[in-house]
Amino acid sequence: MIRSQILDEKLVLPKITGFEEKYGKEIYRKVDYMFQAMFRAYLKQGTKGTISLPYWIKKVENVKAVNSALIVLSKSGWVTSIANPSRNWAEAYINEDKLLEYVTKEELAQVRLNNKFNAYVLTNTEKSTSNNKVRVAGKVMETGLVREGFRKAGNTEFQFDTGTIAKYQDEVIALVNKGIEKMSKKHTSIKEDLANYAVTGEEVVESYIYAEGMTYTPGQNNIDWRGRNIK
Repeated sequence: MIRSQILDEKLVLPKITGFEEKYGKEIYRKVDYMFQAMFRAYLKQGTKGTISLPYWIKKVENVKAVNSALIVLSKSGWVTSIANPSRNWAEAYINEDKLLEYVTKEELAQVRLNNKFNAYVLTNTEKSTSNNKVRVAGKVMETGLVREGFRKAGNTEFQFDTGTIAKYQDEVIALVNKGIEKMSKKHTSIKEDLANYAVTGEEVVESYIYAEGMTYTPGQNNIDWRGRNIK
């Protein structure tokens, strides 16, 4: 079961004996969300993907339940938590070695590639329905800013010239990966990551080439605190 959950990108909280009975279904559900957040952070950033424990303690609203779950998960090898009392900061992350007990390194890299691919590739189904969602410090909220034009722009249909993309495929991929190439010169670990963004860029470009005639939309847009259009 755990193997299939990892491969399907839907890993949930491993069973903790007596936890739900002690803290209730609602707390169990929130702690499960916390564990899933750790897994999503891993899929996105690999071994550098962490979650903020102060944030999740506030969200779960039961510090004893969070600490209890972390102790069990740490002892069983699932997570590692790090605290810095002087900064009032703590974080936790999924242990990659534990995941590798259920899948191979190559399978895990492919799961992360699929996750990044789905996050970046455009679809022809996403609709833009709101005009007042503002992203502030990573959170989406309503602050009073309204941009009707952003909502309309998100539903604008367009197509790629797949023939031209195929003709200049190497150049297109180079442009897509230009930013990541600059980063990789400073952070060599990026290229060592089997699920790095350069590989994802190639997959995205190839998917557009083989989807000739597909119509896309930009999808839902958000507003930044200055009132600008962002994804």
